[in-house]
Amino acid sequence: MARQKNIVLTANKEHHIWEAASRAASPPILHSILIDPKGFLVAADGFMLAVVPCLLEVSTKGFPGGLITPEFYQAAHKNTGPRQDKVVLSIDPEDHTVAGLTRQGTTTMPFIDGTFPEWRYLIPRRADLGKRDMVNLNPNLLVKLQKAIGVKTFTQVLMGKTVSDPCLVLGTNGAFGVLMGTVVRPADADQLKRIFALRPKTPKVKVSETEEKPEKGEGV
Repeated sequence: MARQKNIVLTANKEHHIWEAASRAASPPILHSILIDPKGFLVAADGFMLAVVPCLLEVSTKGFPGGLITPEFYQAAHKNTGPRQDKVVLSIDPEDHTVAGLTRQGTTTMPFIDGTFPEWRYLIPRRADLGKRDMVNLNPNLLVKLQKAIGVKTFTQVLMGKTVSDPCLVLGTNGAFGVLMGTVVRPADADQLKRIFALRPKTPKVKVSETEEKPEKGEGV
């Protein structure tokens, strides 16, 4: 029986998907990046999800996907040549390994054993999203999500209707992220105001009579 050729994965270099992977050592399944055979790289932790499209060349029939460490992908990303805009990985579906260019040369590592959560259920419906105040977002997680999906300014953020609802952040070239709402400290709210002050001006939204108007200089 002829051996199946390796699957070649290419992804856009502007996406830093590892930024959305959990940094905690306790949940090893979340401390990983999922190679979804339908053409996505996915990373998540307890508060955010990042989904980046990738191209899988050669048939992925029978390939269930695989989990790689964020450090391995980051190393392959950093060692992509300055004139190349794509990160390239070679997947061996029979040996359950993935190879990429790192400082040590072409490095091969086995997939992580485990099952990644069904990430599609975490994506909020567009019907449940709208525009509202953004002080329910953790600014540190928002910055990490920004890097993961290649967003330079936050002009495409769809908020949930309540503080605890997730929001949808649209990235570049089809990438997107989901961030869960959290109650943030006043200092975090001030940091969020500084982050959003850097974005391009957006049309003013009329404040309803039931909402308290911000004092001068307090607007986002």
